[in-house]
Amino acid sequence: MQFGGLFKNQEDGVVPFSLSGRLARCLEQIPDDKANSYAGLLFGKVWARFSSGKCVDVAGYLDSARAIAFDKDQKQLFGKIVYFTMMMLGQMEQFNKQIELMGKIRALLRPDSPEMAYNLMRYASALISSNKPGEAEKVWKDISAMSVLEKDEALRAHYNIMKGLTYYYPVGKLEKSLKAVERGVAYFKDDPQSNNFGLFSVYLTVVKEEMGLLNDNISIIKQAIKEMEGRNDNAAMLSLWIRAAINAAVTGDIGRAIEAINNSEKILVGTKACSGKIHNLRIAKALILFHQNRKNEFSGAAHEIINASERKDIWFDYYQAVCRLAPCLASIGQTEAALCVLKKSIVKSKELGNIYAEARSCFLIASILYDDGSVSECRAYLEKSLTLSESEKSVFLFVFKERVHSLKLMPFALGENIRPNFVKQILVNLGDDCVDKVMRLLSHGSPEARENAISILSDLQYKDANHELFKLLKDKAPNVRKEAIKAVNLFKSLPPAPIKVNMLGEFQLSIGKRLVKKSEWKRKAAKNIFKYFMFNHNKEISKEKLIETFYHDNDPYSGWKNVRQAISDLRKMLEPGIPSKGESAYIKYNNGFYNLFVPTGSYIDFVDFKNNYVKASLFMRKGKQYSSISFYNKAIALYCGDLLEENLYDDWTKTKRDEFRSMYITSLKEVSMHYFDLQEFELASENLIKLLDKNEFDENAYLLLMKCHIGLGERAEAVKVYKNCRLILQKEMSIQPCPELQKLYAAITAC
Repeated sequence: MQFGGLFKNQEDGVVPFSLSGRLARCLEQIPDDKANSYAGLLFGKVWARFSSGKCVDVAGYLDSARAIAFDKDQKQLFGKIVYFTMMMLGQMEQFNKQIELMGKIRALLRPDSPEMAYNLMRYASALISSNKPGEAEKVWKDISAMSVLEKDEALRAHYNIMKGLTYYYPVGKLEKSLKAVERGVAYFKDDPQSNNFGLFSVYLTVVKEEMGLLNDNISIIKQAIKEMEGRNDNAAMLSLWIRAAINAAVTGDIGRAIEAINNSEKILVGTKACSGKIHNLRIAKALILFHQNRKNEFSGAAHEIINASERKDIWFDYYQAVCRLAPCLASIGQTEAALCVLKKSIVKSKELGNIYAEARSCFLIASILYDDGSVSECRAYLEKSLTLSESEKSVFLFVFKERVHSLKLMPFALGENIRPNFVKQILVNLGDDCVDKVMRLLSHGSPEARENAISILSDLQYKDANHELFKLLKDKAPNVRKEAIKAVNLFKSLPPAPIKVNMLGEFQLSIGKRLVKKSEWKRKAAKNIFKYFMFNHNKEISKEKLIETFYHDNDPYSGWKNVRQAISDLRKMLEPGIPSKGESAYIKYNNGFYNLFVPTGSYIDFVDFKNNYVKASLFMRKGKQYSSISFYNKAIALYCGDLLEENLYDDWTKTKRDEFRSMYITSLKEVSMHYFDLQEFELASENLIKLLDKNEFDENAYLLLMKCHIGLGERAEAVKVYKNCRLILQKEMSIQPCPELQKLYAAITAC
């Protein structure tokens, strides 16, 4: 009869999950007249209904259970029933009733006990939700002074999670929030007997989403859902799926968001959920409409959500709805409406002392005004946001949470000399994504902007800025010249950036983050010599060999002069701004021999192709067919076209091209035979078609392709293959298909 005993050391009134399903069914079968004399049984009936999402008609049970436990001096059970009542009222967002209940009952709870601590946590949460952060802070101070926290590890873990999520989080102390929740969740991870790690780890995702750490959330949510499945806890699973929906919708992952919403709505059938969960679900749905470009539907949904949040007067819900939806409204032309709701968010944030929320709201207004061309107003809001954020050291707001807006506004802020030191810190943290706009600041009219831009590029070690920095060595401003000299010297000391070269199919070269455009190759000769260097990237090449390969029609003097000119052009293309007599990081020359240095971390596609082909051949010789096919497939995927297709008629490319084409054809043959033997006829056909594209006279390939179509029941397609083969052989070689092909064709057409 003492159901309450099962709750010992179980946070949120959750019994061991291995018992929950059966226990809930048994408790529901007990008639009310039998349970009315036992506080534990009444409590159990409430839990059974609540855990399955049925919150209706439980208040009477709780009142009776509480009264019986008090009369029988069952103090621990009394405290747990009060806690469950507080939790249930919180889930139903009846915060005033929570506050009223604690006002009546606080003196009846055992002082410095787990029940008192748990109930005060719920009380503090209700105060925050009622927009009373000052009173909530006092309650948290009372809890932290309780000695029971030091004696009970589970209670301390719960304290960390609750304070992180229901106090630090809504008042904008997000880094403190994350640390507190992580500490609490770590306890449950280290204590698998608690079975609560999956449930509590989802609280991490709430904080991480507000901080913009969305990639972290995907694996956390996936793990939590996997752990919680089959536990008959609809309330927990609903929270998880809604969190998954929000996370996916914010990132624009529509497929994953829709899946999560559908799973949420399945749970909602026959279940009463709190309006907070429904609110978040509606936001996720609205964001999906936005990403699907359903502007009218999105507009209606967004305004309805924002207005409903304002009517509820739960400030934090309003702030989150506005910051998620207002930028979307502005982007579809509703600028005034977006600015209006964001300004309301600022007012409320100030009233409640949430500096982070105020800074974020200001920043989003600045972004909207910037897009609208209202530069002076934008500047004012941007400066306010940066000032507030710098005081709180909230770099994550700009680097993660509102990264897209930061990439647009931070270079502008630097040009306007707004909080330059803080903005420099943000831009460095934004990394290579911001370098294009920072590079433009090197020609800014303000010496301070140029100097700061150089400093950022130096911190990012962005060597591609070198050619612009050389120009600034003669800048009129002494500080700019000084900073440019430091940057140039720094870049000299750094190893050269890795290169990425694609020569199978269309030629492409990247140096570090810079993709070399076709227009940057001023001379064809420089481009061809680079390709030749790549063929021989691990060898030294004599100047005589270069003259013989590229200028064999010239006399030795003219040939050498042309080679030097081409090499000079190549150096400038690889390292823009390099002095004419400066040492190249890539092209080395010593005693008449050239060598191309390929830095660590570089990638050459034809080298990768050959490595995979060699591994495949080795495994095939060892009889390890599946490993062999895996590497053949990797080689096939890399072959985007013949080697140096644009140099088709240059003699120096022919031997290499034929070598790689032969390797590609062999790979296709091996893979096609493998899939045919496994009766994977579609996969075999795909590779055979590629094979015939390279060798249209391969009769064995035609024969195998016909057999694939027969295996798929496509006799008409097999006939087409034969006729195409016959046409090509007759036209190009004046011969008939081989006997095996003719025999198979006859067998097909005879049916």
